[in-house]
Amino acid sequence: MSPTSNALLWLLLGVSLFFVTFGEYAIFIGLCGLAFLAGTLVIIYNFGKQATELDIPEISLVVGQLGHGGIEKVKSAMEPTTKIKNFDKRMTGASVIDDVLKEVLQFAVKDYIKTWYRQISDHDSFLVDIWQCVQKVIITFSNRSKEIDWMPYFTQQLVDDFASHIRLYRRAAEKTGTAKTEDNAIALENAFFDMEVEMENNMCRDLVCLDPQAERQYLQDLSEVLLYLLLPKEDFHNKPFRYIVREVLVNGIFMPTIDLLSDPDYINQYIVWMCYETSFTRETFLTVIRCSDCMEELEAVKEMVDSDIAKWRSKDTGGSDDTTIKQNLNSLMFLKNACEMRMRRLKSGPVSADQIIEPENLRNLYVLSLDEIFSNNFALQSFIEYVTSRNGQQYLYFYLNVEGFRAAAEQQISEMQKQSLTSVTSLEPDLEPLRNAAKIIFDQYLSEKATSRLKIEPEFIKDAVQKLKSKMLSEDTFDLVQARVGL
Repeated sequence: MSPTSNALLWLLLGVSLFFVTFGEYAIFIGLCGLAFLAGTLVIIYNFGKQATELDIPEISLVVGQLGHGGIEKVKSAMEPTTKIKNFDKRMTGASVIDDVLKEVLQFAVKDYIKTWYRQISDHDSFLVDIWQCVQKVIITFSNRSKEIDWMPYFTQQLVDDFASHIRLYRRAAEKTGTAKTEDNAIALENAFFDMEVEMENNMCRDLVCLDPQAERQYLQDLSEVLLYLLLPKEDFHNKPFRYIVREVLVNGIFMPTIDLLSDPDYINQYIVWMCYETSFTRETFLTVIRCSDCMEELEAVKEMVDSDIAKWRSKDTGGSDDTTIKQNLNSLMFLKNACEMRMRRLKSGPVSADQIIEPENLRNLYVLSLDEIFSNNFALQSFIEYVTSRNGQQYLYFYLNVEGFRAAAEQQISEMQKQSLTSVTSLEPDLEPLRNAAKIIFDQYLSEKATSRLKIEPEFIKDAVQKLKSKMLSEDTFDLVQARVGL
């Protein structure tokens, strides 16, 4: 039997014994018990109700005192602040640049920060902190950029580095040959970096260029230096923030940019975009055909020319356009002959040095003056390479800058003289732009703090300084120094 059935049996047994024992008094005793229980419950309910009614005013007063203004303060603190507080948003000092930078920052915050931050919080304090941090970085970068003399870097150092890179590649290509195979590519890389070690005095960048991990580590170190120079002190010492910014710079900006600029397809598209408005002339196209060393390109051009010749010949049926058709056919035939001549020249192979026999009376045949060298692009390029190999490129650049200054000075001074003759009132000529250009040349090549200072006697430099300080600046300011250079 179940426990419930046992309990019921015992309960029935107890009731039966109770009635058997007390008889007719059992009913009276039961009614008295029920009345006692009901009275007890009524007394407890009444007492509790009276006590509660007495304490409600006091409790309400205490709750009112404790909660006065607290809920409103908590509510106001938890309400989302949708407006960013006003603060000084100037960055570079130039309104044209600041407006563009503000627009870029707004789009960057909207697309890359608010998309995930709004899912976490509606407070704008984090966005304000990000904006102010970027603003401080831009201000620091702008101030440091103003302290740098960009003119020598862009006109001399950057050009020299690019020219050195091209020369190294050409020498490596000549050493390894022109066959486009995998082994040849590896040999080209090895030859290039070996020559770089010789040129850079035991400094080589092969690991950074060939190993992705070394490249990433180098970019991380570079990012650390940039963050040290640009970030505020409190932000730089915040290691989690600094590491996050460093990885964003390396993986989101530097490496994708390098991969994009190294993509041949992107380079070709960029060249096409640059040449979209200003197309090449026919003379330039013929020069490229005559100088090309790629047999595949020449064959592709020849096939396209043959296709165009067939189309124009199909239209050669006489009529009013007969002259135009014949002219186009003659031009295409000329281009086809140029391609075939260049292809025969490439198939015959390069001419060895043993095959070239130079007569004694022809060794000094090509003697060019300095003016002829400057007027010919190929001669000037060869001359610059020769002077650079002798570590004298700064003298050549100084000579060219002085020539440009003299031409500009002669033109401006002659125009000012014409204006003074035609004007009624006598006005002093404004020579400040010309004087500033002369100061740039002096600071770059002749001053004591010049990065590419020339070894010139002090008396010649003093003569140039006196002419710079004179009231009437003339075009012969650097003539004595230029003559002393001796090109």
